[in-house]
Amino acid sequence: NWFKAVEYCHYLGRSLVTVATEQRQQTLDQLLDDGAHQPRDQSFWCGANDLADAGSFHWHLTGRPVALGWSNWADERHRREPADADDAYKVRCVSLSRTADVVEELQQQQQQQQEGEGEGGAAAPPAPFSWIWTVANCWRELYFICERTGVSSCR
Repeated sequence: NWFKAVEYCHYLGRSLVTVATEQRQQTLDQLLDDGAHQPRDQSFWCGANDLADAGSFHWHLTGRPVALGWSNWADERHRREPADADDAYKVRCVSLSRTADVVEELQQQQQQQQEGEGEGGAAAPPAPFSWIWTVANCWRELYFICERTGVSSCR
């Protein structure tokens, strides 16, 4: 779950990954896409949540609001995992997800782009990032991504 992921990353002297820039998202997309053995439906915890204030997402490491920086929410239908009213309080942690429907959308966009190039017309815009941000139940068992953080001066 998200909490165990935070704990394990901390044990390693790292933190759950912060994806505050487009460049960081591109790097993660490349790293995750290189893992060709991964199943189509896959998600990885990252370091954002809205546990302190529902609907206001912050990065765990810095406390900085996600809304103040770059974000990669695909659209509203990907923002929340379905939950009943009793479980709504648990649906507060952000994951990088590549679900089957997103894969299909990307494949369709790439096909349209190739068809546009083949006809000599204007090419379709490039496909969006393949790993979108979704909000899921923090207690779900997902893979996670740790990153190395600054070195502490404490001894």
